[in-house]
Amino acid sequence: MAFCCSKKKKGFLGVLETFFNIKRGLKSGLIGIAVKMEIHLLGGIVLDLAVKLKGYFKITFPLTP
Repeated sequence: MAFCCSKKKKGFLGVLETFFNIKRGLKSGLIGIAVKMEIHLLGGIVLDLAVKLKGYFKITFPLTP
């Protein structure tokens, strides 16, 4: 019974602190997703530019590894 119900009641500030911790976690997660999306977007732009250069100037270079 050492792990019994010894919970403290959270006051109003404790609830706000929990809310801000959750908000901070969501914000950092969303920023991480946005950075990954931008990296994929930049990769797509570079690939699109390479295909256009290949078509316009008859440049041949491998696009697949």
